[in-house]
Amino acid sequence: MKSFIGKLLLFSTPILLVVLFIIIIDPYNFLNISHIINDKDKIKVLNRSNASEPRGNVIWKTIAFKRRPVENLLIGDSQGKYFDTALIRRITGEGYFNYNVPGGSYKTMFSLFWFATDYIKLKNVYFQCGFMNYNAYRDYNLINYGLDLIDNPVSYFSNIKFLEDSYFNAKYALTKNEDIVRIYYLNMSPEELDSLANYRANNFFKAYKYPESYYDGLKRITEYCKKNSINFYFVITPNYIGLEEYLQKFGLTEARDKFKSDLKSLAPTFDMEYLDDLSYDRSNYYDYFHCRREYVDLLVKRIWGKGEIK
Repeated sequence: MKSFIGKLLLFSTPILLVVLFIIIIDPYNFLNISHIINDKDKIKVLNRSNASEPRGNVIWKTIAFKRRPVENLLIGDSQGKYFDTALIRRITGEGYFNYNVPGGSYKTMFSLFWFATDYIKLKNVYFQCGFMNYNAYRDYNLINYGLDLIDNPVSYFSNIKFLEDSYFNAKYALTKNEDIVRIYYLNMSPEELDSLANYRANNFFKAYKYPESYYDGLKRITEYCKKNSINFYFVITPNYIGLEEYLQKFGLTEARDKFKSDLKSLAPTFDMEYLDDLSYDRSNYYDYFHCRREYVDLLVKRIWGKGEIK
């Protein structure tokens, strides 16, 4: 019997050490017991790569919103990721939660909205939308990363990804090596950024099908907001003017115009697709869809300041 217990302890020791390691690091504040690593560094780590960024953001933000719901909500993809809620508070006097998820599809955004309604009566919702995802072929949903963890807490210790996230958190905390958390495209040359932009544009637009179900999903949400006295707005963030060449190349200018008319038929829309002071200078953008972070505050001021709704 003693021999069996000894073998059991020997076998279980590595598992217990892994569990203890994840409890101490707690990369997503899921347990919210240990805070040996600060939130700012944890967010840097979850954004460390193309693979970790979508998964990490939806998990982090879903856990955070569930723990502390906010009645004013931003929902969208990476184009609205850097909308500064502190700046919005200074402008409006109200707190907002940024639920934008890099790589988020329309199905993801729909799910984020309905998830939020389960936890709070919403007051203001800003839905940041892009044409590149308004495509029936962009058919996936990222929210399951967050919901699967909430529904199955044991996976925090059994899923290798959470151990990997804990490892990189610990490594960054100990070394402060910025290479661990450096966002790869921030240091790209103009030529490399053009190559990235071409790749992404081709990937988004080479195949297109009008997404009737997405329009229906948006309609359902806007009708819900009207019925429940929730102020709802669409936000179309700026693109580089060079994107027009790709829309013309793939014969999608009419589809893009249909996308914009769909939004405007459903709710007030901040249409900033092309801005005179931002969209005509390639150096203002990383790829053709994401303006540089230093300009994002200008967008916030236009939307929540004295911006015009079209």
